[in-house]
Amino acid sequence: MPTAAKLAGALVFGGCGALAALLGIPTLPDEVVPGYLLPLSGVTGLWLGWALMGRSPGRNIAQAITNGAATVIAMVLFVLVSISCWEMIERSMRLRYDGPGEAVLDVANLLVYYAGFLAVPGVIAVLAIGASLGSVVVLAVSRIWK
Repeated sequence: MPTAAKLAGALVFGGCGALAALLGIPTLPDEVVPGYLLPLSGVTGLWLGWALMGRSPGRNIAQAITNGAATVIAMVLFVLVSISCWEMIERSMRLRYDGPGEAVLDVANLLVYYAGFLAVPGVIAVLAIGASLGSVVVLAVSRIWK
């Protein structure tokens, strides 16, 4: 059932994900084509803001901020796993792996590799501020329009 809190969560965390992706794109190496990073981050923020934060904003500010942090952590993990799996599929199409086990294990290495590029102060600040302020906005919207 659509609610105002779900809509607010989707918009706030979708914007947070898109802005974090915009700040993270310049840190990526030149061989990485970031064409899908911005839409993936924005859509993931929309989806998780609707499904996680909008569904249960919490009863007070502390619970709301905790739920917002959980939403941002889930968003970052989903984006990193998606990018790592996509890169693994591209590498496997170029026959860079000896077998399927090696390809699946390389997903963890790729996740750590890409997390290192996105762990810059600007991206971390946007995600932290987005989690805290976004969760307070969703809590306020859920209290106003029940």
